[in-house]
Amino acid sequence: MFNSCKDVQMPSANEKALSVFCGRPADQCSAELWLSYMGSTANGHTPFTINFAIGDQNVTQGNTTYVPMNYTITGCNQSYKNRSVCSCQDCEASCAIVPPIPPKPEPCKILHIDCYYFAFAIVCLVFNLFFFIYVICYNILVRNSLDVMDSQYSQLEDEDGDYSGVFCVNGDGKKKRRPGAQRINAPKVSHADISCLEKTGSWMETLLESFFHAWGTFCARHPILVMVVGLAVAGALSAGISVFQVTTDPVKLWSAKDSQARTERDYFDSHFGPFYRTEQLIITRSNNHTNVVHKNPPPSEDTVNYTSIFDKEFLHMVLDLQLAIENLTAEYNGETVTLEDICFQPLAPDNTKCTIQSILQYYQNNHTNIDKVVMDSYGFSVVADYIDHLRYCLQAPASTQDTVGLNMSCLAESGQPIFPWISLGGYKGNDYKSSEAW
Repeated sequence: MFNSCKDVQMPSANEKALSVFCGRPADQCSAELWLSYMGSTANGHTPFTINFAIGDQNVTQGNTTYVPMNYTITGCNQSYKNRSVCSCQDCEASCAIVPPIPPKPEPCKILHIDCYYFAFAIVCLVFNLFFFIYVICYNILVRNSLDVMDSQYSQLEDEDGDYSGVFCVNGDGKKKRRPGAQRINAPKVSHADISCLEKTGSWMETLLESFFHAWGTFCARHPILVMVVGLAVAGALSAGISVFQVTTDPVKLWSAKDSQARTERDYFDSHFGPFYRTEQLIITRSNNHTNVVHKNPPPSEDTVNYTSIFDKEFLHMVLDLQLAIENLTAEYNGETVTLEDICFQPLAPDNTKCTIQSILQYYQNNHTNIDKVVMDSYGFSVVADYIDHLRYCLQAPASTQDTVGLNMSCLAESGQPIFPWISLGGYKGNDYKSSEAW
């Protein structure tokens, strides 16, 4: 029975339903804790205490022997009276078997080195080897950097250290100086040595030089005509700005109009209403860490410490802030928009209050409820106050009436329970009275 119910979702609170019926988060609930909470009057729904005996042995009390219930439970993945089974979201047993993840293939390695690294290293080595051989051969065979090729001319240094003279080598081997002559190192290039690509590049360069020379001359001679025509062309090309529209809707920016995601979203909005987004406000006290000491009702003399965020004066201040935020308005298309016009209302149209996850909802957002107290019959000591109501609601957030004497509901104004593990933060384990923030 527990396994069939443990995964059932409660869409209004985005929580598992067992969180309401167990008095604690669903992941911390067990079959024993579930039945114990359901049989306790602390949940606000059970009229008297019910003690569940879990076991498969007979239990004898006085002259009565109780036999363990032995009924077959219909699993959540089984049909009951020809009804459909629970979905995979609410019943893990209804989910299809997920095939195991195939193991990752063994990484490719050569000489204990990744194949990609090894291949890149070989390519880099071959490229460098080819490049250096090419450079060496080019300098030796083409540029004659080692003077191993015969040359018609050789250059010698003058007496004053410059190279202004070139000596011509005659047939008899004697050198004759020609002052003022220029050095000739490279052989002459013939027309046959020029490639087709070089000819094309030279022709294109000449063509561009001629065109831009003519265009520059025309612009210099007719400046007004050029500026008028340029402005007219620029204005004609910019005419589309008049029909330009800026898309700011993130839905239109991230999904195509006919995409599957967009189609399913439009279907959901038209049948169930648009989805909502959560806005979060975190409140804490950074300059006051004084604990709130609460005295238990008489005849007990014990006290319990709560953090400073549960101080009554602080609760009133935060409630004023919360009410001010709820009353914010905005003008849109000549209409006044309030929070209730755009917020999530799970019980609308019967209840149009917004879903606000705050512990102030335990007091229905009312200053009077925070100040409410119950005195003893003599009017001498306080039997219950806002802390007692808070302690009860933290244990049973779905209760419609507390049992401490204040007779106030723990449900929010919107009619839903306020779970402490959602509305509080900074607590240790399940000790919600140690919370440091809302």
